[in-house]
Amino acid sequence: MRVNHLFRGALLVIIGILLLLVNFGYIHPSIWWELLRLWPVLLIALGLKMIGSKDSVLLSVLAILLVLGAIGYSYYSLQETALSGDLKKANFDQAMHEDIEEVELTIHFGEGEIDLRGGTELLAEAKLDFIHQRPTWTYHEEETTGKLIIEQDTFASGRFPGRFSQGSHNIWNIKLNNEPAWSIVFNSGACKVEADFRDLDISRLIVNTGASDVNLTLGEQSMDGEIVVKAGASNIELTFPKEAGVKISKTGALSSDNLDSLNFIFEEDYYYSPNFYETEYVYEVDITTGVSSISVKLY
Repeated sequence: MRVNHLFRGALLVIIGILLLLVNFGYIHPSIWWELLRLWPVLLIALGLKMIGSKDSVLLSVLAILLVLGAIGYSYYSLQETALSGDLKKANFDQAMHEDIEEVELTIHFGEGEIDLRGGTELLAEAKLDFIHQRPTWTYHEEETTGKLIIEQDTFASGRFPGRFSQGSHNIWNIKLNNEPAWSIVFNSGACKVEADFRDLDISRLIVNTGASDVNLTLGEQSMDGEIVVKAGASNIELTFPKEAGVKISKTGALSSDNLDSLNFIFEEDYYYSPNFYETEYVYEVDITTGVSSISVKLY
């Protein structure tokens, strides 16, 4: 095999693997910007190839190692940026209008930590700490329905639904008004989700996330709402009022749960809480995961 073919083939393999890791969310897309800063390394690698003969194995290996070193440095640079705590801040809020009966909230979140709960006198308020992409906040009303979207542009592009390292760490704190009904769609990469909805009326909740820790607490006002959780390899904790009946459908490879210890009854692909047919207030939960741990708690 000619050494030139070895060099070109190895370079294509390296680029292909890097593209796969980015597309599946294991490396943040910002690595391309880091590599762009190091573009002279490519000239050095090509120069090394030109200095030696066409069959110089040593210089070809050095050129390949130089490219790998540039990728490793770019990845390390992203990690250092995330861990340095050099977070930027964005604060948003929306006034509450008395005629608003329902709000459709859509969140596109990259990765990091997010806390969602009720308790604000405004319609919604958010304190969003971020590193790379500044979040955006858009709101409009259609008759008695408010529509709020909080997103980061890079996630909205659909490029990275999987798990990340710490290349784009975010810390978001969002508070919602307790009065209207909330229909919430949450999309994210790998993250930690703390959602305390005990004081909120949740008419619909859809969580679509990567490998994450997801803690959801529901209240009595949210009974009869639709709850859908789709996640990668995750730890999922669901907390319900003990008075509620709970019906759970779960699909996933090698997922563990504590439903037997709570005396849930398995019938026709669903798990039912012991009181499901004795109460008028019920939750119906659809969970689809990878290798995960699912825990249900009652309060």
